[in-house]
Amino acid sequence: DFSLTGFIGAARSENRYDKTGAATQGGLIVPNYYSIENSLQKPSATTYASWTRTNSVFGMASLGYKSTLFVEVTGRQDWFSTVSKPIFYPSVTASYVFSNSFKSLPSWFSYGKIRAGWAQVGNDASAYVLKTYPVVNNLFHGTPNYGVPDTQNNPNLLPEIKETKEAGIDLQFFNSRLSLGFSVYDILSKDLILSLPVDAANGYTYKNINSGEMSNKGFEITLSATPVQTDKFGWYIDWNFSKNINKLTKLYPGLGRYRVTGDYYGTVNLYAIEGRPFGEIYGGNYIYDEQGNRLIDDEGNYFISSQKEVLGNINPDFTTGLTNTLTYGNLSLSFTFDYSHGGSYYAGPYALGMYAGTIRETVENGMRERDPNGPNGQKGLVLDGVVGHKQADGTIVSTGVKNTKAISPKQHGTTFYKGNEAQSVFDATFLKLRSVSLTYDVPLTETKYIKGLNITLSGYNLWTGALAWDGMDPETAMYNQGMGN
Repeated sequence: DFSLTGFIGAARSENRYDKTGAATQGGLIVPNYYSIENSLQKPSATTYASWTRTNSVFGMASLGYKSTLFVEVTGRQDWFSTVSKPIFYPSVTASYVFSNSFKSLPSWFSYGKIRAGWAQVGNDASAYVLKTYPVVNNLFHGTPNYGVPDTQNNPNLLPEIKETKEAGIDLQFFNSRLSLGFSVYDILSKDLILSLPVDAANGYTYKNINSGEMSNKGFEITLSATPVQTDKFGWYIDWNFSKNINKLTKLYPGLGRYRVTGDYYGTVNLYAIEGRPFGEIYGGNYIYDEQGNRLIDDEGNYFISSQKEVLGNINPDFTTGLTNTLTYGNLSLSFTFDYSHGGSYYAGPYALGMYAGTIRETVENGMRERDPNGPNGQKGLVLDGVVGHKQADGTIVSTGVKNTKAISPKQHGTTFYKGNEAQSVFDATFLKLRSVSLTYDVPLTETKYIKGLNITLSGYNLWTGALAWDGMDPETAMYNQGMGN
């Protein structure tokens, strides 16, 4: 009636990274001949190398009763080279296959299981953050030149810890041709590694520390179905839906907010603020009246908030995906659609394009057409909103009068660079054809050396739709001079 399995083991993993680079200085001797040897002045060279190591011991024990009740316990200890102390993290999971406890079940019900678990996982830091090393600068008139880095490292740095609680249920129907799974989770990340801003009088502007806690709570639904299955043809469907809510529950004492990152041009920032959801974008915003109208100044431009405000959050409200797989004989066609709803992203290329006048939005509605009576001899554009008035105390009030003043495209474009960043923040919703693959299983006789052979043609990210601005994929914002998830 009882079963017991387990194992113990040990492992060592190493990660080595080497980078060598060189760049021309002062231009090229021969135009359009791109070679380091063609540098007008002495070329510069850079090198970087890192080496990290993790030693681990681990074990697992699983106890089962009548193939119905299972309890599994694991333990792992890691010695990271990048933090000061080793970390031990355990896990406990339990599951109950309740369908095995009933002798008589409806013919349409195949399987049922409930499960719950608790686990901890450790995470190390990047290389060389325990000691503070001098910065080796370029030679100064042939003399070695050393400096102090901006960040002070920490010899007492600890690993980050992620604690997860999860529970769920798995159901199967109609001889397992329909499967349904539901999970809820609560994840708490502790001892987060931060580069804390410090007074420059200490000789550094940042210091690496352990501080902060972040909570992630949510649920996930999975569904698998086989609508059609014959000797030659099969149709298989896999669907998932997930929603996550996060919050930074604890930061560093006395630190109101922490700048995580910024966009390429330094116009918007992503701040972590205690008690707030993680992933909020801060930048210059519109000013609104009580009716929600944008306020416009006497020059025809939008009033801009004096302080950086929340413009959106990079995290989606929910995500879902659908995969269809069709098989016929030795052929298989599979395609996956992903949908992400909500969230926001800052489009750096849009802001730059509006500022420079190089994207199609700068010619909409004929705003650049010649008009001797228009601003700068052009038709211009009239911003949507109502006229506001700035009072002596600095407050801005609405006059209630709809704006009718036209401004030139160039005048409007100047507000996109380090001005009203809200103009370049878009809804990050998208529908994407994530992947398509066509596979042919070559009919071969199995031998000692050949177990099978298939030929696959695959494509990824082939189409994206449902976009608020079709000039950019929201998933690429962070890597394309903007900010997103």
